[in-house]
Amino acid sequence: MSAVPPISQRWEWRTWGDSFGSTEAALTRWDATGESEGDERYLLTVDGDNVKIRDELVDIKVLREVDQRGLERWEPTLKASFPLDEPTLATVFSSLRRPLPALPRESYSDDQLMAELIETDDAIRVAHVHKRRARFSLGDCMGELTDFVVDGTPIRTIALESVDPALVAAQIAALGLAGRENTSVPRALLVLLAEGHL
Repeated sequence: MSAVPPISQRWEWRTWGDSFGSTEAALTRWDATGESEGDERYLLTVDGDNVKIRDELVDIKVLREVDQRGLERWEPTLKASFPLDEPTLATVFSSLRRPLPALPRESYSDDQLMAELIETDDAIRVAHVHKRRARFSLGDCMGELTDFVVDGTPIRTIALESVDPALVAAQIAALGLAGRENTSVPRALLVLLAEGHL
């Protein structure tokens, strides 16, 4: 188990759709800071935090605060490689708001975690996600334009984040996104799995 070093808080805002027209063009005029593509699995519960598996790591972010504008402050709390020991599994299940199952093994591989602890719990959904992400920045505000394919269903998302929530709020307005709901990845994936659309 490896804890994440303390970092500055980041306030996040995210919206979803098939495309965002002129907003996408405006975002791509910001400074490009990188692109990435890969596969991830999200472990989802109705009231859980952001728990995912990527690059052979369990990665957890915890929602710490929501401000009066609906911006969310998510804090990375864990990155752990397999096999997972009991203290790490306790953190995973606490973040999912689920009781820790009996653990006959001292540690669990990725396959053992999924087959023996996750897939046996009907309250936990697993979303298989392919992501293609482009990142941008404008001053101290970061932007992201990402294509998700969730269990075969494509959807696009725009996200903004900064240590300063006022900067995020300002760019929401500047990009013509005011009035759209802020929906985190875990909440969006749960709706998408249940209903097939957002």
